[in-house]
Amino acid sequence: NDDVEATAYVLKALLALKPESDKVLKTINFLMRSKQGNQWNSTADTAATIYAITDYLKQSNELNPSITAKVSLNAGETEKVQTCPY
Repeated sequence: NDDVEATAYVLKALLALKPESDKVLKTINFLMRSKQGNQWNSTADTAATIYAITDYLKQSNELNPSITAKVSLNAGETEKVQTCPY
């Protein structure tokens, strides 16, 4: 059964042609639900899925988060902390 590998390649094509499509997240959800433990059914499934999800992460900018957190200790001093993308 090559559903996972084929779906991973469909995700790569979607990201190249229509990255704004609502099918992108649905496809990633299918791939993640198809995982068996730490891997997919085969080495080919695993490799294709990792490459496709990596493409998504690059395009979505999720690898470069910009987060600001407000930190306080015992209701005392408050400080803002901001993460810096790599």
